[in-house]
Amino acid sequence: MDHYDSYAPYLEAMVLTDSTHNIQWLRNSTATPTCARLKTFLESDRCKYFRSHPDNDTEAGQPCTPNDTPIHWQHRFGQIATYWAGTTEHSLSDWHARHCIWNHFDYHLSSSSSP
Repeated sequence: MDHYDSYAPYLEAMVLTDSTHNIQWLRNSTATPTCARLKTFLESDRCKYFRSHPDNDTEAGQPCTPNDTPIHWQHRFGQIATYWAGTTEHSLSDWHARHCIWNHFDYHLSSSSSP
């Protein structure tokens, strides 16, 4: 976090997947202006979280469909927009959501006005 302000202007978009277990450390640190700015970025439309589905309900876990986040999920991740990755396998969430992930980056990079 010490150098966030130096690289923040270059961040256009971010994606988190199942390997990110929580961002509670950030939520608990919002007293500092830097953490507050990062939290705002993570909860903006420029950040998405793709997660694997906990059971074999294939309808609910279709790739790129929004996930109605339960309270315990919001406790762990705040208001980050959460989507299904399209798999029940934790280790495959990146792969199954890859098209959604690249589309997210393409969308934000095409409208980029970075320094």
